[in-house]
Amino acid sequence: MVSNLTALVENVITCPICLKHFDQPRMLPCSHTFCFQCIQQMVTDNHGVLECPKRDGVKVEGNNIGELPLNETVRGLLQLF
Repeated sequence: MVSNLTALVENVITCPICLKHFDQPRMLPCSHTFCFQCIQQMVTDNHGVLECPKRDGVKVEGNNIGELPLNETVRGLLQLF
């Protein structure tokens, strides 16, 4: 039971792009969360536009990524690990 819970939490605190624990977890309008650095790289690679890799049609202008909210729930979980 404990290992199932640990695996679940690990899944929640792991960035689906870099596969590491989140660093400055930012939430997109679609509620998916990624590391701020991963988001910056996606914007660079996509000529200034951020498209959610998990949900089609969700776009954020690259110059606004600093305003994306921190995912406080994920930040709290990260402090436990």
